[in-house]
Amino acid sequence: MTGNRRTAPPPAPDRARRRREGVVVFAVNYLEAPDKIRRFLERAPFKPPLLLDSDSDATVAWTPRVFPSTVFVGRDGRPATTGVGELDWGGQSGRAARSPDRRGP
Repeated sequence: MTGNRRTAPPPAPDRARRRREGVVVFAVNYLEAPDKIRRFLERAPFKPPLLLDSDSDATVAWTPRVFPSTVFVGRDGRPATTGVGELDWGGQSGRAARSPDRRGP
């Protein structure tokens, strides 16, 4: 998570619109110390809810263990799509990834 702003969640207005559509964005931090996480969040331009994966269980269960990874979870609570590598949320790949047909049921 630290230093990777390009793969940060979409800007606040987009998040607000998506929330109305039933989409919520979370950030997951993998195995970093709380002080390091706090310093990053103080500088981060986004403030999504943060989940801590301090024992790597979520990473092992939900991702291919390549960083960064983006997991889109369907309304059924299961991963619908997983992207590996940087995702430019403002670019074409980010818009395509956020499209309703990529989110699952």
